[in-house]
Amino acid sequence: MKKVSEYFNKLYFPDWSIPLALMAICGLAFGLLIPKLGFYQDDWHFVYYAYTHGAAGLSDLLNFDGHPLAAPLYIMSFNLLGFNPVNWQIYSLFWRWLAVATFWLVLHRTWPDHRITTFAAAAIYIIYPLYTMQPMAIVYFEVWISHFLLAASFLLTIEAIKQPKRFWFFTIIAILFKILHTFSSEYTWGIEFARPILIWLALPVVQNESFRRRLFKTIQIYAPYLIIFLAALIWRGFLYHSPVLTRSDPHMLDAILANPLGGIKQLLLNSIPDMVLILVSTWFRIIAPDMFSFSERFNIQVVGLMIFSAVGLGIYFRGLKNAKIENNGRDTTHWLRDAAIFGTTILIFGMLPVYAAGYFAYLKVEPWNGRFVIGSMPGVALLTSLFIEKLLDAPRKRVWAMILIISLGIGWQMRTVNDFRWAWDAETNFYRQMILRAPELSPHTAIIAQEEFLGLMGDYPTSFALNTLYATPGNQTSRDAKTWLFVVASNFGGKLDAFLGDKLLQATKHSTSFSGKNTDSLVIRYEPDLGQCLWIITPENAKMPIVPITLQDASVLTNTSLIKADATPPPFLQIIMTKQPDDWCAYYQRGSLAHQEKDWNKATAEWQEATKKDLSPSNGFEYLPFIESYARLNDWQQALDLTRRANKLSKGMENILCSSWDRYQQQTDSSPVREKSLLIVKESLDCR
Repeated sequence: MKKVSEYFNKLYFPDWSIPLALMAICGLAFGLLIPKLGFYQDDWHFVYYAYTHGAAGLSDLLNFDGHPLAAPLYIMSFNLLGFNPVNWQIYSLFWRWLAVATFWLVLHRTWPDHRITTFAAAAIYIIYPLYTMQPMAIVYFEVWISHFLLAASFLLTIEAIKQPKRFWFFTIIAILFKILHTFSSEYTWGIEFARPILIWLALPVVQNESFRRRLFKTIQIYAPYLIIFLAALIWRGFLYHSPVLTRSDPHMLDAILANPLGGIKQLLLNSIPDMVLILVSTWFRIIAPDMFSFSERFNIQVVGLMIFSAVGLGIYFRGLKNAKIENNGRDTTHWLRDAAIFGTTILIFGMLPVYAAGYFAYLKVEPWNGRFVIGSMPGVALLTSLFIEKLLDAPRKRVWAMILIISLGIGWQMRTVNDFRWAWDAETNFYRQMILRAPELSPHTAIIAQEEFLGLMGDYPTSFALNTLYATPGNQTSRDAKTWLFVVASNFGGKLDAFLGDKLLQATKHSTSFSGKNTDSLVIRYEPDLGQCLWIITPENAKMPIVPITLQDASVLTNTSLIKADATPPPFLQIIMTKQPDDWCAYYQRGSLAHQEKDWNKATAEWQEATKKDLSPSNGFEYLPFIESYARLNDWQQALDLTRRANKLSKGMENILCSSWDRYQQQTDSSPVREKSLLIVKESLDCR
């Protein structure tokens, strides 16, 4: 033990190890499940436009979305990465790590003798729990590039001051980084106001120098960056307007200009609860009680990950000693104050773009409100680290507090990433079943569902996903969508009258529009959590208790002739799902498609192949196409056997089975076997 103690006492990690430690934290929090992650929500409209319209489509999308300057960044990234979700996940995480590492360098060059606190700030920046949308890689990779560009510009500004002989060399590069920064995410634009603080702190101490003189030097160095920022701000805030959207317009700024007292009052009243959420209450989530429900295997794994992280951090902090560095006469006794001013400036001005547009994080639904704090995250992380430094007087207590927060944060982020993992499983399961059941769709086909059925998605993202799945890659010029998802609960207020009858269904998102007759629809039900496959609801199979009344009534709109059964499945599914499971739902969808085409032999062949592999339905509904297929082939014994199994498996099957056999009686030739089977069905199911 003595030798072990002596070893740890001698342990020392140099500065260059800190970016590697930050990379390890990124990997533990976000990287372990990357192979099982995909595209989510607004990722999909980027994928759709890039896949179908190419570079011109991305420019068009970002113009309509109110972020035209970011188009070159997205075009370059899609050309580099293509449409493989794993590529995008790695790409986004790389930029996140680089942004954090560069921010740490800024802190380190400003306060080089406080390695523990600045490392902790960078680590907390990674795991900050309010922002949980790292797996939405396409939407937010741009933010991390933006953070990196600005932090790099800050770092170069500091170097220009610290190395006077190379002042213009570093300044010119810093200005170039700042110009590039204006072509990235506007979420980070407000952080620019923190640069003067760094300039002030980096300027060498001159004996008897006046405050005015030092201020003049700071303004002189800051002037070119301020000019670039103001030029971009004036163009974005007052000259540019999106063709259709106003959500990114400076509504709050307009309100303040129109009514200064009223606008400022509204801003203050909403920013106070926002600050409570950002600085205080968000930290309670990292130790949620259900995390320690060990009846779930994944929770055991997460706790194991946190323990592993804590041990690793303990070893690392043990060797991460604060440096003893000469500070060229600078008084460092007030470093906490200076760092707090810097962090507070980032916090406040990092929220500026969001507040200018009239958004407040506490008023929005989780996890989507996390995007509003992206700009302020470095400041929050620094302030959190400084709070621990100030609150706990003993160095050992500070380190243990930092270890606890970081390791718990790693566990929290791992849990949220796992939610995205299961959401992607549900997505790809739906997409593959949709393609199996409907290899191609006629133009202007509406998809109607009772409610949103994909987690971390929504109706319009699912619509873009479906349009991508059924699209032909290339530089298309048409802005018309082939299909669109309409959710009764949200699109029609839950009322059937809104879409029944002879009506036109229309939708528009960004520059894409859909228009189609309501009778050119497919009514679907997708409940994989109940063990069900994707169902297309028709009048023939709708009358079951398990099918919601809304879908039963809407089933008259289903037109299966819109499905082109003999078409070659589009290629995009193979890009995002190279291996597809050979499960029951695959046989069910192929069998249902064959049933639709009245290819009874193929339908029954699918059933027989599934049976050989011990695959069978979890719901009686999924027996229906195979029962009819056997009936049409006059294999009444097998049809009767499947009918019994369907009725036994699920409650409420009697009506649909009775009506089905009535239809068989009317549409097939009489035979002794058929009549006997009909009699058995009617007696056993009490058909009337």
